[in-house]
Amino acid sequence: MAPHVASSWDIDGANNTFEGGYFRNITDKAYPNYRVTENEFHVCNDGNSFLNCTFVIRGSLPYGYSDYYGKGGPNYGLINKHACLCIEHCNNTSLIGCRMYMQTFGHCLHFHTVDGVLIKGCLICGTLRPTQDIFKEVAGRAKEYGFQIMYRGTRPIPHDEVIPLTEDAIRSYDNVQHIAVIDTTVMRQRDCVTLDCVGDITLENVTVLEAGGSSYSLSAGEKGHVVMKNCRSDVAYNPVFNCDNYQNRSPKDSSFEVTILSPTEGVKPTPRSSLGFISGDHCLFILHDGTTRPLPPDVNYLNCGGKRCALIDSTVTNETSAKLILNKNVINCIIKSRGPVEDHGKGNKITKI
Repeated sequence: MAPHVASSWDIDGANNTFEGGYFRNITDKAYPNYRVTENEFHVCNDGNSFLNCTFVIRGSLPYGYSDYYGKGGPNYGLINKHACLCIEHCNNTSLIGCRMYMQTFGHCLHFHTVDGVLIKGCLICGTLRPTQDIFKEVAGRAKEYGFQIMYRGTRPIPHDEVIPLTEDAIRSYDNVQHIAVIDTTVMRQRDCVTLDCVGDITLENVTVLEAGGSSYSLSAGEKGHVVMKNCRSDVAYNPVFNCDNYQNRSPKDSSFEVTILSPTEGVKPTPRSSLGFISGDHCLFILHDGTTRPLPPDVNYLNCGGKRCALIDSTVTNETSAKLILNKNVINCIIKSRGPVEDHGKGNKITKI
């Protein structure tokens, strides 16, 4: 059974190629007379390819609040997601030279029981919203609920943050392996590349800009490896790394090479802005400095070891000015850093660059 049951296009056949297609679904008819499909494409057979295609996806209910209302229960009103492309129970799907524009609550690409996805030369672009803008509303769900978030507990909508109006850009679920993302840019999605797999992950020449949740959250399980080469992320509204993920699985025997970029002129950091959290077992983290102006000190830091996951027997080479905070579960690591280091762990060897 598909995780989202209704799709505009169901690709049941194998070894099809869609080349130069323009797929547009902007949902210009109001609910309840018209309800959107929950995936634009549902790919469920092997060897299908999308070459130089463009996807323009709009329309979900509600829209404009991230996952504040509807998701997680029926008490907050109907939720009607509208994702772009679901790949499920199939192998060796390719997306090459594609452009994906998301103005809808749903994932752009999500994978379920998949062996082999290649994403190369693509652009994935979502949408963000300042939370301060929500408080200007005089009608709608936020107003109805007293500007309280209703998902995973009731709490006030935060001020001065920037939230994604989409879900994740590249997202794995169960039994996913051999995912490669190459020469690709991801912008303004929730978690931009979030892959918790049971096999290998390769990222090469990937750029993430203005993440709505985090830039990179990656683990390849007990037997797989994560290899990141020549990747980049700015420090805008939200953290770069989230290796302290909700499934409590740190990467093992993996390498991460990321250049830290300055945000676009005019971007104001939020309370969530930072380099984030890293964790791992026998991993290598290399941070290059690609900033063109100094990052504010209150966002220019990286947590090593998280609340759930440790950093053990690993090497961190920090060529940036960011402060490294080695939490108590950072053990027997080699730390080489241009920026300052706070060591609250055990058995770590620290060298100043």
